Amino acid sequence: QGVMSHRRVTDWAASKGESQTRLVGSEGDAFAEWWPTLRREMAGAVAAGRTDAAASVADADWTVAVYGRGMTLLSTKIARAFPASTVVSVKPEAHEVSPHLDLLELLGVRNNLVCRARLTPARVAALRSADDAFRFQVLGADVFEGLLANSATPEKFEANLGAILTLATTTFMELPTWRALKHALAVFAPDSDGGAGGAVDPAAAERAARDYADAYGDEYYADADTD
Repeated sequence: QGVMSHRRVTDWAASKGESQTRLVGSEGDAFAEWWPTLRREMAGAVAAGRTDAAASVADADWTVAVYGRGMTLLSTKIARAFPASTVVSVKPEAHEVSPHLDLLELLGVRNNLVCRARLTPARVAALRSADDAFRFQVLGADVFEGLLANSATPEKFEANLGAILTLATTTFMELPTWRALKHALAVFAPDSDGGAGGAVDPAAAERAARDYADAYGDEYYADADTD
């Protein structure tokens, strides 16, 4: 068995190693930031819902959704840490699918489903009509940025974000950098004629971003670069 395992890993590495090396290189830092928080919160959920003294994370039968770019390592880790749960990884880019499937094959992970799709309003509406919500969902920064880019007004953005948040009992969301947020929110700021924003007005962008930080979590942006 040991020889077969070694051969299996060696053969796999010869054909897939380069893509996996790129995967770790591109996602390693993000994974290191995400995983401690998720592990702590999920372990806490297990403890809070425990009815049997022998229950453990291995018994947690959840559905977990992970949306966005650069989430392969995180999705795989969640699936391995909670083997009785089902992890659904939704990837917006086709080139991320094969490396993810290769990693699952190497590790023998069978509870992580991978699909290529975008989190459009129509797809969110379809998911909301399902009987059971996800227990947890993880939203990458590109999901948040996509909402900003595709919402014509702050009210539309809030409605779209609210719809996504209803898909799970608990949501973890990666927020964009202060600079990215400032430029994205500039499109919501009225121009000199009172219409929708056009070219980025630094002062308007700063005001919009500050207003957003006040409403949605000033602590996150307390040390932000505002130049």
